[in-house]
Amino acid sequence: MQRRLIRLSLVFSAFILLTMLAVTTTHVESSSAQDVLMGRVDAGRTGAFINETTLTPSNVNPAQFGKLATRPGVGDIYAQPLYVTGVSIPGQGLHNVVYVATAHNIVYAFDADDTSAAGNTPLWSNDFSAANDVGLPPMTGTTSPGGICTCDIWDGESGVMSTPVIDPASQTMYVVSHHSTGSGTAAHYLHALDITTGAEKFNGPTLITTPGTAGLLPTVPAMLRSG
Repeated sequence: MQRRLIRLSLVFSAFILLTMLAVTTTHVESSSAQDVLMGRVDAGRTGAFINETTLTPSNVNPAQFGKLATRPGVGDIYAQPLYVTGVSIPGQGLHNVVYVATAHNIVYAFDADDTSAAGNTPLWSNDFSAANDVGLPPMTGTTSPGGICTCDIWDGESGVMSTPVIDPASQTMYVVSHHSTGSGTAAHYLHALDITTGAEKFNGPTLITTPGTAGLLPTVPAMLRSG
């Protein structure tokens, strides 16, 4: 049976679906009760959001609940978007922020409350393939050499595939990116990003190595679940 991951976007243009209550007013939260800092909400991967106080069976309906906006980005989205309230962005004030990582090795920070066209401009973004960062392109599914495979399991880019994790105490986002070295092998890098600016922290990024496979991690994206 042919297996494919469900995609939220096309290869060259991803759109972030911000699904919220249409009746919700725009404001900046003063606490972290609503923060989503890792994949499936918590370390137990329960997916249970026990702090929910707004959504109820009565108001989740076509009249009150639905997509408020889309946001342009580059690359497929496989990682779960994360959400942090009350982030102080230098020169831009406090924002509730949605963080989105794509298979093109780009991380975006968008204002979660601004549904206007102005919200299309991210608060910041970081392209790990840029010369001032890792400087290598994302892996691809079928390109030879350097592809993951020539099968139907994967047929797109393989950059950031797993959900990042955010440490709220240090305001750091940890992300694993996947790059083609151009020699038939892949390289994985660990990034520690300042969630207020997107800048690399702790002298990152850091190449991830392991015994065997020439010191590099295997290229199977599902094995790299930082979130």
